[in-house]
Amino acid sequence: VSFLKGHITEEHISNGLTACLTAAGQTPVGTAAGYDLAGARNDELTEEALSLAALSDTVLLFVGTTAEDEARMAREGTVTLPPVQRALCHRLSRTDKDVVVILSTRVAVDLSFLTEAVHPFAAVLLADVEASEGLRGVADILTGAQCPGGR
Repeated sequence: VSFLKGHITEEHISNGLTACLTAAGQTPVGTAAGYDLAGARNDELTEEALSLAALSDTVLLFVGTTAEDEARMAREGTVTLPPVQRALCHRLSRTDKDVVVILSTRVAVDLSFLTEAVHPFAAVLLADVEASEGLRGVADILTGAQCPGGR
């Protein structure tokens, strides 16, 4: 498992997600930023993410919106994720890895870019991952410890 963390902090990953996945017998390979939070194109971050993904069977890709993104979306009347996030999703879809897209947002987002994937994503999970407990919940769902249907 590798983590492409986007706007999730290292502390949240180490305190929440890594601990749960390790307890479930998964061995995390590492983390990479994957994209620039300000939305600037950064080929170095993309290549680092793709290199890390190459070492993993499964990639957890965190995408979503920040408060600044949501304000911009409201001003512009758009509902799309920043282009750098959509581009990373597309690049990862061209790999032979199982990619789980974890979307954290508080606004409606156009997900049509997910249908443009070269290889279908293993899963898409909408989750509030602002705090480590949110990441523990994500880990519980991904490892089968909890059912996302709430039953």
